[in-house]
Amino acid sequence: MAILGLGAIGGFLASIFWKQGVLVTCIGKPEQVRVINEHGIRLESARFGEVLAYPQAVHQLNYEPDLLFIAVKAPFLNDALGLVSRALVSNSVVIPLLNGFEHVSAIRERVGNRVAVGMIGAIEAVKVGWNHIIHSSRHAPHIELASNHDIPKKDLCRIGEFLSRMGVETLVCNREAEVIWRKLARLNAIASTTAASQETIGFIRQDPVWRRKLEGCVGEGVAVARKEGVKIDPEAVMHQIDALPPTLTTSLQRDIGKRIPSEVDAIPGAILRLAKLHHVPCPAIQEVYTMIMERIR
Repeated sequence: MAILGLGAIGGFLASIFWKQGVLVTCIGKPEQVRVINEHGIRLESARFGEVLAYPQAVHQLNYEPDLLFIAVKAPFLNDALGLVSRALVSNSVVIPLLNGFEHVSAIRERVGNRVAVGMIGAIEAVKVGWNHIIHSSRHAPHIELASNHDIPKKDLCRIGEFLSRMGVETLVCNREAEVIWRKLARLNAIASTTAASQETIGFIRQDPVWRRKLEGCVGEGVAVARKEGVKIDPEAVMHQIDALPPTLTTSLQRDIGKRIPSEVDAIPGAILRLAKLHHVPCPAIQEVYTMIMERIR
């Protein structure tokens, strides 16, 4: 197994797989590779305990893996894909775990059709050092998978069984759009409002003005999802959001606060582009997107 990307998600997965005895290769930048090969990955997890993992780390994929997880953020995808030879993954199952949807076609153009879209949830992992990750959730991490192309569902089910044995609950869906929008309708609302306000989800839920923006983002995201053939209940999405810990922050929020490259274009930006194609008005998403962009100008 190989994992492209050594951020919070990639390092978290590498650590829990390594803990279970899986041979894992991490692919990343030279300085990341050096630190991990010398010092390992330190995971502090509310669910999995403290783990000091020593997966192999390389700057360029150097063998043909059965599974390749792509765990980078959208702004870094193009450079990361340069570390993977198409010839080495022609028979692999490639599972991108990026947020959004525009990355899927870009990945297939680079590595071929053996791609299964994946979305990871129920994970609150933050990277606090080159090789130090804090995982604060006590819930089992959750991955959803689907492929519209060359990966048969039975193969995805076998992968799901493997991941479940590793402690990652897995659901195999029928279509990629289901996987994408089941998460994105919720994530966009949470990430966009917390990033625009630089407040926790607890504040967003309690403040009347921000709650209206939150509900508007959910409703508009659900409307776009319906145009993509995915029916989602907005009340169910709000119920999920209301159940989140009040102190929760988001990766997009933290990146915007630090003024570093973020997923603003891949999450609300991409939804707004698709909404325009479908002629779906999205004033709430547009408002918070504009507020986010003003923060980074």
